[in-house]
Amino acid sequence: MNGIQDINIEDASILVVDDNESNRDILLRRFERIGVDCLSADGGELAIQIIEHTKVDMVFLDLMMPDVSGFDVLQYVRQRFETWELPVIIVTAKNDTESILEAYKLGASDFISKPINFSVAKARAKNCFVNKKLHEHISSINMSLENTVHEKTKTLKYLVDELESEVQRCKAVELDLIEQKGKVELANKAKNDFLTNMTHELRTPLSSIIGFTEVIKKGEYVSRKPDEGEELGSSSQENGCCNEYIDFIHNAATDLFDLITNVFEMSEIESGNLTLKEANTSVGKIIDRVTQSLEKMIENSGAEISIEVNVENKDTVIFVDKKRIEQVLLHLLSNSVKFSEGEGKIKMDINVKDDDGIYIKIEDNGIGLDSESVDKVMEPFTQLDDSINRKYGGIGLGLSLAKSLTEKHDGTLSLEGEDGEGVTATVWLPPARIISNTLSQGI
Repeated sequence: MNGIQDINIEDASILVVDDNESNRDILLRRFERIGVDCLSADGGELAIQIIEHTKVDMVFLDLMMPDVSGFDVLQYVRQRFETWELPVIIVTAKNDTESILEAYKLGASDFISKPINFSVAKARAKNCFVNKKLHEHISSINMSLENTVHEKTKTLKYLVDELESEVQRCKAVELDLIEQKGKVELANKAKNDFLTNMTHELRTPLSSIIGFTEVIKKGEYVSRKPDEGEELGSSSQENGCCNEYIDFIHNAATDLFDLITNVFEMSEIESGNLTLKEANTSVGKIIDRVTQSLEKMIENSGAEISIEVNVENKDTVIFVDKKRIEQVLLHLLSNSVKFSEGEGKIKMDINVKDDDGIYIKIEDNGIGLDSESVDKVMEPFTQLDDSINRKYGGIGLGLSLAKSLTEKHDGTLSLEGEDGEGVTATVWLPPARIISNTLSQGI
């Protein structure tokens, strides 16, 4: 619709209701003559039936009719249609003011007086029809706007949801970056600590090797007193001093070799290149070797440490990499020796259960370990704090190697302890590693 001028009464459909045939015919003939589609009813009941079943644009309604009056028809129409949806123009006597006012109260749109003036009837019909079409056009616009607003709201809600999701994603990314930054910082700290500790651990044995080789080179043998009956500066005394220095050099070189070996093996484990050399062996052989090494370790440390070893069944045959299992136990025992103070005690219990596996428990009464530090000390190149590193040395690989080698055997390594109350380390190997509880011939 472009404008009011485009609305023509000729396009309307009109219902004329009047019990007076002549009045009814006046309106019917004149409207039909200008092309209006008309319907007629001679009473209120028929009018209501037509309105129920036929679409009409407006009604010319006589008020004074028998049976069902025009007021009844008007009341019926307004119960179902808004004033603009179905305009009702009442037809009444010129001076019947009271009826006109009552009709307006019931919802009449306009009125014309008898005798009917068609020009007035046509003008008022057109006004009502224009008003109806304008309301329809506005309703259509409103519906279109509502649909547009609904779609825009739906789109906006989608965009808001997407924005919220993006915000959440950005927050998650931010948290992840913060976490990664923290990990990088920890990794950098671990690297720097490792380089610092490694430098210290390398310099110590290298300094000993260089120092003692220079002494030997210069022939300055001053560390050993001559034995009884041996002259100072004699060849035997000098040879004894030289051998003592060679022992120092050998020990320093051995420490250096062990250090480099540990670093190399940790690298092999982390790269997945370490291969176990598994074979049948007895628990007794492993424990005997480890005990001998422990006794030598304690002797070299100069510490006063008592040892207690309990083996449930030394003849149990297990399928493991013997060297690596011994290495696991020696790393744990080395820590027990290193961190023992005063009168140290180390206890090792070995229990074999066919349906539950092999348990090797090592207890000491050293400086201990709080529960919060258990996971930390299992990480490669980790020391609890610099004071411990300065006092006891090491680069923090022993426990990490022990844990990794145990896991290569499908087992677990766990630590328990309290600060100042010692540490208990438990190595568990699964039942599948047990071959038999009787020592096989030749093992």
